[in-house]
Amino acid sequence: MANYEEPSDRFTYDVFLSFRGEDTRYSFMGYLLDAFQKRGIKVFYDDTSLKIGEELSPAFYKAIEESNISVIVFSEDYASSKWCLNELAKIMECTKTNKKQIAFPIFYHVDPADVRHQRNSYEEAMIAHEKRFGKDSEKIKAWTAALSKVADLKGHHIHTGHEIDHVKEIAEKVHANIAPKPLLVGENPVGLDQHIEDAKSLLDLKPNDGTVCTLGIIGLGGIGKTELAKALYNKIVHQFEAASFLANVREKSNKINGLEDLQKTLLSEMFQQPKSELGSTSKGIYEIKHKLEKKKVLLVLDDVDEMKQIENLAGGSDWYGPGSRIIITTRDKGLLMGTHQIEVKTYEMTELNNQHSLQLFCRNAFGKNNPKTGYEAMSYRAIGYAKGLPLALKVIGCNLATRKSLKAWEDALKDYERIPRKGIQDVLKVSYDVLEPSAQSVFLDIACFFKGENIEYVEEVLVEFSATSNIEELVNKSLLNVDDGYLNMHDLIQDMGREIVRQEAPNNPAKRSRLWFQQDIIDVLSANDSGSDTIQGIMVGPSIYMTEVYWNDCAFEKMNCLRILIVRNITFSLKPKYLPNHLRLLHWEAYPSKTLPPKFYPRNIIIFNLPNSQLTLTEPFKVRKGRTELEHMMMPAVKVPKWFDYRCKGGFPVFWVRGKFPKIVLAFVFQDAVKQSYPVNLFVELFPLINDKHVPNTSVCEIGIERNHVVVCDLQVLFCGTSIDALLLKNEWNQVHISYEVNDRYELDETTDYYLTVSEWGVFVDKQGIVNLEEHVQFTCPTTKDPIMTIDDFKHDDSNENPAVNENRVDKTIGIEDIPSPTAPEVDETEQYTHMFEENENSNDAAVNENENRYDKTIGTEDIPSPYPSGFFWRLLYTCFCKCFS
Repeated sequence: MANYEEPSDRFTYDVFLSFRGEDTRYSFMGYLLDAFQKRGIKVFYDDTSLKIGEELSPAFYKAIEESNISVIVFSEDYASSKWCLNELAKIMECTKTNKKQIAFPIFYHVDPADVRHQRNSYEEAMIAHEKRFGKDSEKIKAWTAALSKVADLKGHHIHTGHEIDHVKEIAEKVHANIAPKPLLVGENPVGLDQHIEDAKSLLDLKPNDGTVCTLGIIGLGGIGKTELAKALYNKIVHQFEAASFLANVREKSNKINGLEDLQKTLLSEMFQQPKSELGSTSKGIYEIKHKLEKKKVLLVLDDVDEMKQIENLAGGSDWYGPGSRIIITTRDKGLLMGTHQIEVKTYEMTELNNQHSLQLFCRNAFGKNNPKTGYEAMSYRAIGYAKGLPLALKVIGCNLATRKSLKAWEDALKDYERIPRKGIQDVLKVSYDVLEPSAQSVFLDIACFFKGENIEYVEEVLVEFSATSNIEELVNKSLLNVDDGYLNMHDLIQDMGREIVRQEAPNNPAKRSRLWFQQDIIDVLSANDSGSDTIQGIMVGPSIYMTEVYWNDCAFEKMNCLRILIVRNITFSLKPKYLPNHLRLLHWEAYPSKTLPPKFYPRNIIIFNLPNSQLTLTEPFKVRKGRTELEHMMMPAVKVPKWFDYRCKGGFPVFWVRGKFPKIVLAFVFQDAVKQSYPVNLFVELFPLINDKHVPNTSVCEIGIERNHVVVCDLQVLFCGTSIDALLLKNEWNQVHISYEVNDRYELDETTDYYLTVSEWGVFVDKQGIVNLEEHVQFTCPTTKDPIMTIDDFKHDDSNENPAVNENRVDKTIGIEDIPSPTAPEVDETEQYTHMFEENENSNDAAVNENENRYDKTIGTEDIPSPYPSGFFWRLLYTCFCKCFS
């Protein structure tokens, strides 16, 4: 097992006292011992019971070896004692082999020259020893060398003055030279070895280093940041002149005069002396900077959550001497990003692996590193719940240690999986409690509904809560991770968020803000008088099997504040009679009705997805006064709805408008030109042009697609709020052209080409305020000599008319001779189009192909600059989305 303290510097004693008892025991030494003890200095001094025979006992030798400073009091008769001389020789030997050990001589009414040259009483004592042991004996040589060497060291000379004043000065000198002590951490933590080495490498500790470096250890609550900081502190503290470990900074700083008390503790630990009054944090800053600016110090600030804590305790690079190191642990890495006066390196703490998780859990559950026989499966189940979080492993292990049977363990683990343990949640919830209300809403929505979702999708749905900035805040608080564009959250963090929601109404799901647990949802939706305006979001499913729910079809009527409704992998026995107009996200797989509820006017809708549903859109959109934002809708279909004002096969959507720009909805049916399998993650990108020019200030409209769906898009989405009327030629016909590209979200096989073609497109015009539609919108070029084709011309059944002739007429009118259009896909006879382009496959293939392989010189597509980089593929799409902005 790793040891996190340097073995050579684990001093048992701060001071070893060597003195001649008869000379000083009851006078000077009494004062000195008292002064040391008052400063908390741990002292070893002679016990006559240890001095047996001619030589020092092993206990004496060990005490000298384990003492940081040896204080030698040279009195008149010191050299007459062979035990004192043996101590001196051992002390000088230790200071030679261990540079961290210090010899501090005190010349008590003795001239240092007498000691150095063995004169007067020291000469007399050495002559007596020479007679006994021989002048040339190794013992005499060692004693003489030690006396000569120690007298050259810097110490303290007492000749005149009050002894009490000398004692005070000596105690201060000794105290200032005592090495910082390692922390008492109990049993060595599990799984920290690699973390310690990685973090230590970031500190860049080098001999004679003149820089000041700060390291931030970041991670979620309970992940082991403090344990790492303690282990790292003990590993390197011996390299510094002074050190302080300030624990629980967040908690202590919130108390009255909390920051001032922390400053007192810092100074007290740095100088290993009692706390002194400061009066204010400003005075504390001055004292810290003034007293430590030339010292090489190690400072740890544990659990920091506000910048003022760093500013009042760590300051800038000029606060501490060259080579100093500052370590900060925090859940909020935003505190360390460019706001501190010292450049901060960061180290992110990660969860324990399975091996270390099991070891830590077993230590707390069984008192050993391995599971008890018969409890192996339960132990693995417990660590599976904890997900590598040390705090959870300790709490669960300690709790289960009191359970004496497997059945009791089973019951306890079920409770953990259903409701998070309070001790774990309280620690994790600290980061949540400091969030602003909007950030809390974003956090709870992600915990309940959007873990694992694309970040852009979630930002779009939660835009009302400033999702972009708040997601960044959650990441900084270690409550959320963004991995390759997707939101990820530790399972225990998610459990904590969901428990916050559950506690809103523990016994009544209908009174909670968010519902995700399937049985709770079914209970709410099936009750005759349930639901409330408290509910903001519901996510049903997914379940392993498709199940049918018998429910109250008016269940949503009271949910006036419902923003989010997600239904997956579940079917409902009845179609809904009511949907809340407050919805911003409606995702309902296999929606059970062909129509939407009659009073459903979602003014705030952003995402509207109904994949694999029965919805047919058999009537036009109901456009109302007020704000309508329909961003996405999936409409299952393989052709444009018949009620669209105009439908056309192939090519790019193009039409002409005059006067005030009307509200227009476009529809697309995409097909695969090469009839190969295509990737499931495809996105169509649409961008508009007016009179062959890109509309300024527009953003690319990127829409995900699915098989066998129509893409429906409100033109206002592409214009992105731009005032289109200002771009139009007054009293003139203006050409509107919609271009598109398709991209996939994953790497594709480079040997396979995927081509997108529009097999059909359509236009629907809102008639509100329009008396004569053809005075405002035309679908053939109004400037040609060909007769203008009205809306009525497109609505009658032309099934007997030659489609090639029709297409040729339209092509010439619009001028698309130069636009290449891929061959339209074959249509099954049972699904013939009921408009002017009904296909006669047997007689007109050649004419259709001829007309579709032309370029449009009128539109001038060859001169239109693409906003995308080269290399984009035109991809196959079988999908439908609907984007409608009023």
